[in-house]
Amino acid sequence: MPRFATTHLKEGHSLLIDQARKLGYTAFGPLILRFSTWLAAEAQREGVHKLYFLSREGYFLKSHFEKSLALGLVNAPGIESRYLLISRRAAFGAVNKTRSSLKAILEAGEFDGRLYNLLEARIGYSPEVSEKIGLPNVEVSLLDDVEKTLDILIHHLEPLNELALKEQKPMLEYLGAEGFTGGSPLGLVDLGYAGSIQRSLQSMTGNRLAGFYFATTKTVNEWQDESNRLFACFAKDCSLAKMPPVYRYALALESWMTSPQGQLTLFEMDAGKPVPKFGPVGKMQANFEISEAVAEGVERYMEDIAYLAPFDPTWEETLVSRSESIMTVALESAAFSTILNFLCVEDDFCGKGEIPIAELVATLMNDMRLSNVV
Repeated sequence: MPRFATTHLKEGHSLLIDQARKLGYTAFGPLILRFSTWLAAEAQREGVHKLYFLSREGYFLKSHFEKSLALGLVNAPGIESRYLLISRRAAFGAVNKTRSSLKAILEAGEFDGRLYNLLEARIGYSPEVSEKIGLPNVEVSLLDDVEKTLDILIHHLEPLNELALKEQKPMLEYLGAEGFTGGSPLGLVDLGYAGSIQRSLQSMTGNRLAGFYFATTKTVNEWQDESNRLFACFAKDCSLAKMPPVYRYALALESWMTSPQGQLTLFEMDAGKPVPKFGPVGKMQANFEISEAVAEGVERYMEDIAYLAPFDPTWEETLVSRSESIMTVALESAAFSTILNFLCVEDDFCGKGEIPIAELVATLMNDMRLSNVV
């Protein structure tokens, strides 16, 4: 793994690094390797020869997939893997605004606050821009007000699309430079879950896309079609009523599966070339060596499986049946409390700032106990 300048971890540095590696090995190694084997088989079945690993989760996913190939655990002849700079913010800002695309932006996660703050988080419009467009700065709660908010935005399509066009042109330049064109389906790889980036990219480019995800929600059934297909390794049709482990602990995965950069906000043209612009780094980017240590644990697990695989022909079947439960037991045990207390995930997109993973796991465990009692 490449090394990057990070903030010094003053207290318990060696303990954090050691626990991060063990967490990667124990909780996530089986899950990531299972996904890699599934991804290779599924991409070949769908005739996909180019896989784009979406930033920022794709930073380590790409590395792990290539590691599994190098170790001979995965066979994917002729498949090219690339890292694609993208984010929901960048995709939503650039996509043409219609009732359908605006609804997808509003349904991409909960948000409680003012409309101006929502638009700044989702599509990058400053409050001054929203005011200039003539939008009212009303209170919104996206669990209840999607249609109400949509009715407000739909009356401002012309200025919204003028702003979208400014971001769309440099993004399309970047996608073209990355070879994001062609008649064969292009593969997108990410954790999931609603496929909102895939939906926006297909709308902007018209390319045939196949998305390969850890899990997908039931909302994707409303819009996927033959030119825009989604596949899930562990679970599909997820929702608040259906939360398998990989969906329930999605933020725990996202916490370390990041890149050293802040979130991509948009592309701008500079000297005739598209240049990416990034938001500020969060806690996990500032202390990126922790994420690297988790990733090193995952790769060490792969190396051990590669050594043992010749003596155990059922190793892949074991991953299929047990990788999610192994992750669950590890996250819910007290063994990794130190590192879980350090991990967090940025969620400005939903207006929640940095979410501590230890608190999240504790809340989810309590919710599961209560549901079992009921």
